[in-house]
Amino acid sequence: MYGYLYKYLVLHKKLQLPGIGLFKIDHVPSRIDFINKKIHPFFPVIRFTQGATIADKYFYRFIAAGLSIDELEAIQKFNEFLFHLKEQFSLNGFVDFPGIGRLTKQFSSTYSFKPENTLQSLYPDVHAERVIRKNASHTIKIGEEEVNSLEEKTEEPADKPEIENWKIHALVLALIGIMVIAYYFLTR
Repeated sequence: MYGYLYKYLVLHKKLQLPGIGLFKIDHVPSRIDFINKKIHPFFPVIRFTQGATIADKYFYRFIAAGLSIDELEAIQKFNEFLFHLKEQFSLNGFVDFPGIGRLTKQFSSTYSFKPENTLQSLYPDVHAERVIRKNASHTIKIGEEEVNSLEEKTEEPADKPEIENWKIHALVLALIGIMVIAYYFLTR
C-alpha cells in the first residue's frame, strides 16, 4: 500500500490520509547565490499539513485499479491500512513512508513530519562564474543590422545647421517688431 500512496502523491501532487493529514508537493523556485557563485535549482518539496481530511473518490479508484479490485473493496483495504498505521503510531511513535518521509506522533493528535531528502539530491547546485573575455568577437544586432563587436562603428552625426549667434536672432526679431509698429502708425 505504501507504494500506491507514493505513486498517487507523485502523480496528483497531494495525498489525503483521513484522520491524519494531507501530504502535498510544493516547488521551491530556483535561485542565484551571487556570493558563492552558484545557481540552486528548482526542486519539489513534500510538506505535511495536519488535520481532519477525507480521501477523495479518485484515490479510491486509483487503489482499486492498482490492486485490480472493485472500489468498495479498495475502501475497505485502505481503512484497514489506516488502522494499521494508527497501531504503528501507538507502538513505535512514528511511521516511515518510503519515498515520502517519516511521520512522528508528538501528542495525542499532533504529528511532525520529516521529508526524505532524496529529491533534493537529484538536483545538484551548479557552479556559475561570470566570464569576461576582452577582444572576443561576437555579433551584435543593432536594429535590423548585425555588426561584429570588434568593428568600431562610428556614426557620422547628421548635418545639423549651425546655431547662429543669439544676438542675430534678437536683432531680426527687433527689426520685425519695429516694422510692424511703424506700419501700424503709418496706416492709421
